[in-house]
Amino acid sequence: MGRHRLTTLDDRQLLISLRQLGFEGLVTLNYKMLRNPKELAAVLKTKLTVIAVEGVGHDPLRAAGALLLNLQQAVNAMAGRPHKIFWLRPRSPQPQDPWELFERAARNHRQEPTALYEEIRVTDAELKTRIL
Repeated sequence: MGRHRLTTLDDRQLLISLRQLGFEGLVTLNYKMLRNPKELAAVLKTKLTVIAVEGVGHDPLRAAGALLLNLQQAVNAMAGRPHKIFWLRPRSPQPQDPWELFERAARNHRQEPTALYEEIRVTDAELKTRIL
């Protein structure tokens, strides 16, 4: 199994696979994953840094521009700190705590955050079991 299969994975599996492959982060246009408790549980467990670009459609050139405009600020914010989520809405990147986003997503799904996390958390065994 190879990296070419990454595009066939759901977001949770993608995040786990990236960690298993030794990546430390993900840059994505799929900012909607930051509203989903299952994906946020994977971000919390894998400790990946996620940079999600919103508001540029599916235009990779605009996304690259938004990323480049905000990259230095994001790098500075990550220095010496644990993983972060950067939800780029061009010109206003603010790091966000993954647990706070998980709590918000859980409440939006009418779930109690701690109980939901325990139910859907990524287990140590799941993190160690190769997907690719």
